[in-house]
Amino acid sequence: GQKDLATPVREAVATWMRENAFVNMSDATRGVATALEAFAMDATRRLMEMRAQEERMAAEAVKSHPDFKEVTQALHDAFQAIGIDAFYNTEDVETGGKYGGKKWPAFSMLFLKDRKGKNGRIFAVKEMLKGRFRATFCSDVRVGAAKYGDCTWVIPASNSLQDVFDLLN
Repeated sequence: GQKDLATPVREAVATWMRENAFVNMSDATRGVATALEAFAMDATRRLMEMRAQEERMAAEAVKSHPDFKEVTQALHDAFQAIGIDAFYNTEDVETGGKYGGKKWPAFSMLFLKDRKGKNGRIFAVKEMLKGRFRATFCSDVRVGAAKYGDCTWVIPASNSLQDVFDLLN
């Protein structure tokens, strides 16, 4: 951390000033502190730039997947307006469960998360979703991001997203 670095630097400056008979210790200490702060800010900026670059590269890798699908902005906004997050799995997902696990390759499934849970639209029409779109409930993800198993409903991506929305709306 910055404090761990500042203390030994200040001590080294103090020793150097005493040995070389410099008098204005407070100015030297402020100068060192300012330099350390600038160094820390620059390191933080560079780290943020590296992370942003990594995120851009990861997003490009997702978009270059041969089965890439995304929810259009218009449908995303429409789902959001009725309290539902809709997204495709951008990575392979494996689930567990008492009846055996499932494996879904990237972009093979549409995930729906109703922010109102059992009081929301998805739960109200779950039987129709199951029958019409082969929807299943997903809560136990073993491989893949936690968002995929956080009490979401899963529908094969081959279904029309517009048809799913029309049923829920």
